[in-house]
Amino acid sequence: MGLLALSLLASSAFSSSIVQNAPSKPKAIARPKGCLVRYRVTLGDDCVHIRDSHPDSFTLDQLFQWNPDINDSCTNLQPGDVLCIQRLKLQECPTPTPTPTPAVVI
Repeated sequence: MGLLALSLLASSAFSSSIVQNAPSKPKAIARPKGCLVRYRVTLGDDCVHIRDSHPDSFTLDQLFQWNPDINDSCTNLQPGDVLCIQRLKLQECPTPTPTPTPAVVI
């Protein structure tokens, strides 16, 4: 094998090992519309730690409801994921009451 062929072969093997060993980008957790406050996951975070870091802000049930891509055991969080930890409080609009139209006498 010639020197150029060996060089190309070595270069190709080196390039493919870099691509194969490159860390994968964290999958973004989908956030619902109406999110007011977001939290970026750091190494070692889990759902209980995130909730405990924001006392009296939300419950675990709310965290799971607002971030439906989190699995039931909260084991799929990756550093860099962004979670919704506070949503807009939607108030119910009252049903309008029809106003009676006065009768017109001619």
